Amino acid sequence: MFIIAAVEARENKTPRLLDTAILRERDHLNNQARPTKAAMRGGAPPAEAALRTPRCTDHMATDQEQERGDPPPANDAARIATMFVIKLVVLTLLLGFGEAYIMQLSQSGEEPDWVFGLRELVAGTAAWLAGGFDARVELDSVTISAGAMHLIVSVECTALFAKALFCAAAIAYPARWRDRIVGFAIGIAGVTILNILRVAGLVLISLWLPRLFHFAHVVLMQWFLISCVAPLWLAWAAWTTKRTRKARG
Repeated sequence: MFIIAAVEARENKTPRLLDTAILRERDHLNNQARPTKAAMRGGAPPAEAALRTPRCTDHMATDQEQERGDPPPANDAARIATMFVIKLVVLTLLLGFGEAYIMQLSQSGEEPDWVFGLRELVAGTAAWLAGGFDARVELDSVTISAGAMHLIVSVECTALFAKALFCAAAIAYPARWRDRIVGFAIGIAGVTILNILRVAGLVLISLWLPRLFHFAHVVLMQWFLISCVAPLWLAWAAWTTKRTRKARG
């Protein structure tokens, strides 16, 4: 009897074990089919949540590129350009008032000594340079005699405003002060040399082509100075931008 009862009990337990295994397998499949809590909060299935991951990676890569000194986005570039123009306009207006004040002092006989010294420097160097091509050139303080014409080197002939404008553009440009100081030196030295060449050229034109002197003085030599100073500043700006990117990267 005991053997029969044990067999019957074993046979009764077998269906229960099978049912339990089936239920566990069903629960496991249901758990895999359910969306994650993070996906349910975002309102998107797991597949879409996985697709969003590369976008975050791209955003992080963009930030790293900016830290390395790569070109800024369009919005930042527009803002930088706008600030550069505003600063340059303000500084140019201030320089204009300063130049008008110095000219007024010169006309009233109260010219500062450093301005008169700058005029003598330009007149003496230009006369020496032009005299190497024509012996008729003579110098008397700030007056250059070229044959029948006498050219007086005034404040405008010193290119003082062009030098100050170059430095103002270097200040307005987004650069390190170390690079700006280099720009000041390049601008002042470059504009001084170009202006001396301009004055010497006018002296020679007054000797060789006197009919063209007025056109050369008002138009030709002015464009010569502008066409040389502008590329000089652009070269400095490209140089300092390259240095800034290397320093960041």
